[in-house]
Amino acid sequence: MNDKKKTAPKWGNLLYIIVPLLLIVVMAYTVGGQTRKDKTRYYEVVTQFRTGQVTEFELKLSSGALKYIVKGETEVKKYTVPNVDIFLNDIHDYVNEYNVENPSAPIKYDYVRGSDSSWWASMLPMLLLSVGLVAVMMYFYRKMGQNIMNENNRTLSFGKARVKL
Repeated sequence: MNDKKKTAPKWGNLLYIIVPLLLIVVMAYTVGGQTRKDKTRYYEVVTQFRTGQVTEFELKLSSGALKYIVKGETEVKKYTVPNVDIFLNDIHDYVNEYNVENPSAPIKYDYVRGSDSSWWASMLPMLLLSVGLVAVMMYFYRKMGQNIMNENNRTLSFGKARVKL
């Protein structure tokens, strides 16, 4: 007699655990990457504009990405403005007054429209994750359906004689 039992491969069961965990990690990484990384606060940036410390800046109107240079520094600082309209209301008058008072060294500024496809690019990772999740679920349901059909076939064939002719 053959006493050896056939065991199912361990990777099949491990796949059911690894794939969902991997999807959760990827989703957490993409969502977690949208948090604010800089320590600069909004009022500090506005104060730098109001006191005339900023020499030039560029503001993307679509995303609120602000790049600016402070007097005496060559490093370009970056900040994401929470609301572009409020920011423009807070600094616009101060920038214009400073430029009128200091025509020899005005604040150079540029407003960039931004790309129209930025919302599509931000939705693409979530769309790909959703499609991947649906594909994995369909695969698992198909496997479950095949297993159920095999069990039904065995159950329905119970009691049938397997006679050799």
